[in-house]
Amino acid sequence: MSVSDPGTGTGPIARFFPPSNGFGTYPVTASVTDPAGASSSKILVIDVAPVNDSPKQPEITGPADQSQNVSGPVQFDWVAEDPDRDDSFTYDFRLGTQQAFLNTQAESLAEPMFTVAEVLPETEYFWQGVSKDSEGETVESPIWSFQTAADQVPPVVEVGPNFVEATETTAALFWRTDEPADSRVRLGLQPDLSDSTDFPEQVIGDLVSIHNVTVTDLLPGTLYYYRTVSSDAAGNQVQTDIQSFTTSGSPPVPDPPEPQADLGDIDGDRDVDFDDFSLFASAFGSASGDTSYLEKADLNSDGKVAFDDFLIYAPLFGTNYTTDTSAP
Repeated sequence: MSVSDPGTGTGPIARFFPPSNGFGTYPVTASVTDPAGASSSKILVIDVAPVNDSPKQPEITGPADQSQNVSGPVQFDWVAEDPDRDDSFTYDFRLGTQQAFLNTQAESLAEPMFTVAEVLPETEYFWQGVSKDSEGETVESPIWSFQTAADQVPPVVEVGPNFVEATETTAALFWRTDEPADSRVRLGLQPDLSDSTDFPEQVIGDLVSIHNVTVTDLLPGTLYYYRTVSSDAAGNQVQTDIQSFTTSGSPPVPDPPEPQADLGDIDGDRDVDFDDFSLFASAFGSASGDTSYLEKADLNSDGKVAFDDFLIYAPLFGTNYTTDTSAP
């Protein structure tokens, strides 16, 4: 309380200063006394109305401003305070990839926090928290930012791969990934796909989530093994387990091998003798591609000179194809 010196026509002026947030009813006694000691007093009742204060500007708690390599899910937290005691708050959350254009992701949150499940890789994001008190007064936080990490998560095959149908020369396959990816099919006749390099890889480069691939140039009535491979835009790759399908129709009948002329005659003199045996012995244990391999010593044409060939060679020893008309 302060009282001024009396002014002309107004007398003294009293100023009353209630405490901070001290709204309510205050009885005040005003008294005056003259030089002779006579006095007079009066009780005044002052009603101080409450005044709403705006919330304080929110402060960040996470993720830290200008954070790097942030991966989803991302939880955003901020702190809000209000000078008014016992005031209540709600909160809004804004997010965007451009600082000037933030989208409101959530309104009237009960707590100053919000979680975003997925964020784009290698992208700068901007975000802001907004506090609103019970009287509708709002205050915005500064705009904070963070940079997301590179995409290192491979696609997930949610459905399939499923074999849809086959003709004698084609097979249709289907599968679905949880994000856009390219479509690849690797084929082989061996259960472990060890021969997959013998077949062209079927590739569709479009980034899609629904994959429909028709494999062509197949043999009828043939069991094929396959696996699908999908790579997303960042190069993260997923491959499925090996599965199989069989084309329709009857398998092709292979042409019979042409008989080997003068079987056992390795040196070409039409006489199966010791010279031929020496050549056979030098090639024994070799396989196609070896420097010691001799095609004429490979009597069963299986790509290697082994004991099976010796069993064929032994009864031929001594045959003269010029004079022996009974020779094979």
